[in-house]
Amino acid sequence: MYEASQTGHPAIRPLAYAEADEESLLSDDAFLFGEDILVAPITRANASRRSVYLPPSEWLEYPNLSACQLPKKGAQTGPLEASLNQVVTYVRSGGLVVLTSSASHTTSANWKHIEWHINPNSKVEGILYEDEGDGFGEHRITRVLGEVRNGQIVIRRFAAGGLPSVRESEEIHLLGLERASSIEGSLSHQSRGNKLVIQMPVGWTELKVAT
Repeated sequence: MYEASQTGHPAIRPLAYAEADEESLLSDDAFLFGEDILVAPITRANASRRSVYLPPSEWLEYPNLSACQLPKKGAQTGPLEASLNQVVTYVRSGGLVVLTSSASHTTSANWKHIEWHINPNSKVEGILYEDEGDGFGEHRITRVLGEVRNGQIVIRRFAAGGLPSVRESEEIHLLGLERASSIEGSLSHQSRGNKLVIQMPVGWTELKVAT
């Protein structure tokens, strides 16, 4: 699950709709999901390699939104490998992705477990919308804002709305960060590949991570 930022843009857009450079206009088989996720699917039978154009910015390769790879500079085309069980995705620097467990319906869009996957930069912003599932009941909007300054990552959370929370657990995944010298505001943390997974208390409001 992912909730785009509040720009009014559709969730899924071809690069030609979202970026102004010439190479994006010519790219017809990759697309943006929200503001910060670029998806580069394999579209030809039996293919395991393809090239992908990354628009201007810095991007972190994050296949299946689970395993971090090395960051890559944008405004260039490069090769990549993929398989049938892997969707190649990239997260823009400063991007935020909200994930939860899979659900077979939306009659209870009030999630018990939430993961905020963040590619830290000088500015991070994301919004999560939850409601009772039928579109007519109460709702809740959770906003997460972050910044990196003077060697410290600061993430703040703000929630508003009349929908009571049923949250049981919440995690922050800091992408591209293997360790930290200190962490304030968490329950526990662990390094998981090229990212730091931080367990947060329910109802948390601020996290500080010194790199």
